Amino acid sequence: ERARWRDRPARFSITATAGLVFGLASALPLTLASNIGGFLGRTVGKRFMKHRNFIRNLSTAFPDMKPAEVEGLLPRIYDNIGRVAAESAHLGDYATGRRGAMISIEGREHLPKPGPAVFVGCHLSNWDIGVVAMAREFGALNTIFTPIGVPALDTGLARNRLASGATYL
Repeated sequence: ERARWRDRPARFSITATAGLVFGLASALPLTLASNIGGFLGRTVGKRFMKHRNFIRNLSTAFPDMKPAEVEGLLPRIYDNIGRVAAESAHLGDYATGRRGAMISIEGREHLPKPGPAVFVGCHLSNWDIGVVAMAREFGALNTIFTPIGVPALDTGLARNRLASGATYL
């Protein structure tokens, strides 16, 4: 019970900061919002995200990688998560083309005909943009994701992802 009490200020701080970031990100131009999100991810990511999980997963995936190399990757991971969170405030713009947000699909002829299909994507840049593009192209679709593990960020992302045209499972 005592430990939970000490966590309350941290949880409140994270929730307030996440609310501010999502609100500010939607009002800012996309590039500026993304840069601020990346900075915040690099600055506070280690304190609030699944730091030990990232280390364990990277060490498992790359067993020959030295611990210092694994640690060196983490700021880039946190940067990307911060950018994805901030950019998620603009998913509705991408879905509708508002505010100059454009997605173009090259190689459309290689996409399957409408109907059941499975797409597999990797975590490069902002993977939600690909979801918006596929939802625009094919209509309703489901996408599987893993929550970040910070309730305030997960809630904000879920709210912003509603504009993508996809259902996140």
